[in-house]
Amino acid sequence: MQKIRHDTQFGANIRMLRKSCKLTQGQVITQMQLMGHNISRETYAKIESGIANIKVSELLALKKIFRVELDDFFKNLSDRGTCQDIYFYRINGYTEEIEQF
Repeated sequence: MQKIRHDTQFGANIRMLRKSCKLTQGQVITQMQLMGHNISRETYAKIESGIANIKVSELLALKKIFRVELDDFFKNLSDRGTCQDIYFYRINGYTEEIEQF
C-alpha cells in the first residue's frame, strides 16, 4: 500500500481560508459537526498543520463553510514532491530516475 505524503502548504491554505472568514478552529469544527462530520479539534489542527490528511467529504464541507472554490485549497502547491514519488531503478549498471504519479 502506498502512503500519501502530507503537504504543509495544503494545511496552510486551509488555515488562511479559515482566518480570512474570521473563524476560529472551534467554530469551523462546530459547523462541520452540525453537517454530520465527526471531527475533533485535535484532528482539525493536525490537518491545518499538514500532519494529517483530510477526507474528501471534510474538504467539501470546508468549501461550503468558507464559501470558496476547490481550487482555493490547492493554491501554491508544487507538483514535485506532493503528487508524485521519485523512484530509482537500475538496468545494466545504469541508475535512472523515474517519476510515478
